[in-house]
Amino acid sequence: MLSAVLAILSFTTMLKTEEFGVFFEMEEDSFFVDEDAFWIRKVDSLFSCSQMCARKAVCKSASYITSGETCSLHRETRKMYPDRLLKQKGSSYVEKVC
Repeated sequence: MLSAVLAILSFTTMLKTEEFGVFFEMEEDSFFVDEDAFWIRKVDSLFSCSQMCARKAVCKSASYITSGETCSLHRETRKMYPDRLLKQKGSSYVEKVC
């Protein structure tokens, strides 16, 4: 099961998937634009989306849009391409930090 560990780090939240020992930084109302997302599916929550990313070694970040329950998994991160992180209400961006 996924649990959230909240820690405010300049508007960033940390998430941890205990099952896999993976930590994520989360930024709300942000979406990573990636035309080459390797996995795009409908999932029921941001936690499910981050869990899918945790399970795939190639996944470095994920974006989740609440209204369409859409999860996109990415090989890239905002640190690699900062201009691809856009503000979008109702979305969330998570990035593996370890």
